[in-house]
Amino acid sequence: MRARGASQGASRGASSSTSSTLSRARVRMWRENCTPFVGMRGRRARARVSMRVVALIVALVTCGAVAGARGAVVRATGDAKDGSRVAATLTQSHRGSATVVRVDVLAGALASGDSDTPVYVSVHALASEDGDGACSGDVIGAVYNPRAATRGDACGSSDHGCAIGDVGARAGMHMIAGNAMKTYAFVDVDLPLHGEQSVVGRTLAVWRGDSWRDARFVNGRTPLVCATLVRDGEQNVIVARATVGTALSKVSGVVTFTQAAGDAEAETTVRVQLVNRAQGESSTGHEWGIYSMPAGTLGSCSRVGEAYNPQNKASCAHGSNKLASDCPLGELSKRQGAMSAPLLAMFTDGNLPLSGAHSIIGKSLVLFAKDGGTDKMLCSDIKLASTSKSQGGGGGANNSVHVGISVGAITALLVLSLCALRYYSVLITRSTSFFDWIKLNRSHMTFQRMTEEFREIPLTSPPRSPNRATPAFTIADESGDNGGLNHESVKRRGHLRS
Repeated sequence: MRARGASQGASRGASSSTSSTLSRARVRMWRENCTPFVGMRGRRARARVSMRVVALIVALVTCGAVAGARGAVVRATGDAKDGSRVAATLTQSHRGSATVVRVDVLAGALASGDSDTPVYVSVHALASEDGDGACSGDVIGAVYNPRAATRGDACGSSDHGCAIGDVGARAGMHMIAGNAMKTYAFVDVDLPLHGEQSVVGRTLAVWRGDSWRDARFVNGRTPLVCATLVRDGEQNVIVARATVGTALSKVSGVVTFTQAAGDAEAETTVRVQLVNRAQGESSTGHEWGIYSMPAGTLGSCSRVGEAYNPQNKASCAHGSNKLASDCPLGELSKRQGAMSAPLLAMFTDGNLPLSGAHSIIGKSLVLFAKDGGTDKMLCSDIKLASTSKSQGGGGGANNSVHVGISVGAITALLVLSLCALRYYSVLITRSTSFFDWIKLNRSHMTFQRMTEEFREIPLTSPPRSPNRATPAFTIADESGDNGGLNHESVKRRGHLRS
């Protein structure tokens, strides 16, 4: 009985040892065959995070591009004393594109028996400084024609050879104004709302007549009604002014700068009014620019410093095609050309901030000697004149609506970009998971097959021998010999590590 009990105890001990050995072997096989694929879950999670980050970056870049490429909306609204009225909206999707024009016009005080009258729309080079819609020739100037194009009947709707201000000639339709408001809409291929030849800040005039010949200040003719073209959203503007010369100077005048408040990167309108008191003496070729230091109350040119160049840009040549932002901020004559006296002109410049770190307010305006001379002739401080509401544009409500639409469009684009990239990342992840599942399934089948091979190993009891102690069971090895299961035999089979 004792021998039998000892034999059973040895059998139970051997079985426990064998079970532990098999468990360790299985854990080893699981680690060697399956762990790499479990680790792929972490890599897939990291890949999903990376895809989301990329999606966010792409969306932000796209939104930035959309914001950078936003168009312009310009409005003009004017009323005349006789009841005539004009309301115009100009829309350009991006710089260089065609401009969509809508004009609402009403003619007041028509002659007895007249129900309507033909009208012609034009843009003039200047605008009333006070924005009151005054229509006299000395206020709004001639039809805007910066390229000195030849005005004539040959001007067509798709012709870039017309004067920019001859809007009616390119409209391709005969407009009529009556006692009720009439609306006309058309596309103009040469009516820029950006850049140096922009019509923003100039005057939209409605003339009685149906030809470019009617848009002239001859024989006492004046426009039916006028309105200043103002960029939508720029009702709040900053106005700065420099007064050059005195009543005793040969040349004197006022230079006025106007820019949208709170936007240092917006285009600035420059209005120049110069007079020449030297009878019979020409005064042309005056270089001009912004200098870094104030001239003081006495207008001393000895203290104005150097040309204002806060961004250390390389000097630009006269008449170069470079953008204003690529040239030193103070080099105005190289961007806009030299001035002469007398002069009544208006310029648009894209690098003249009236707010922010590089504001020209507090600097000095310098006018050089005539005929390209290098001597400083007149110097004056640029002072803040006012921060006020401009006339003729749309109201704050319209601005809020446009801002809301822009924000909504950008938000929608951001959401769509994230959804699209997430969708494709899920497809990629699912595809990867499918192939990983195949590999993992193959590994599991291998593990199951090896487990079944373990289970198929015959466990037999050896013949009893009274002379020697025998193991509780034996394993038949590949040669067919029986031997006890021990660490050495298991190690030879590769199921335990050394």
